[in-house]
Amino acid sequence: MYFDDFLPVDEYAGGFCFSSIIGYSYFLIPCWCGLYFGLKFYRLLQEQIQRSIKAEGMAHEAQLRMLRYQLNPHFLFNTLNALICYIDPDSREEHAGRE
Repeated sequence: MYFDDFLPVDEYAGGFCFSSIIGYSYFLIPCWCGLYFGLKFYRLLQEQIQRSIKAEGMAHEAQLRMLRYQLNPHFLFNTLNALICYIDPDSREEHAGRE
């Protein structure tokens, strides 16, 4: 039995060429990997963007809350001071003298 006695791969497979599959796989596997990793990194990027938007919103909300907490004591003090001046007109001069 010699090497020439064997049929070529194309004839043995009945017209189906195994060498073409191997040739295409060198092209398809990198394309498939590129597509997979591209979509994966795109999804991760979108999640990162969503997290950063959410963090910015939370930071703005915390800043507004902090400003409200700073404003409330001043508002309360000014309101009580105004009420005292309306209740007791004599204390108006006392409060005016402090300023």
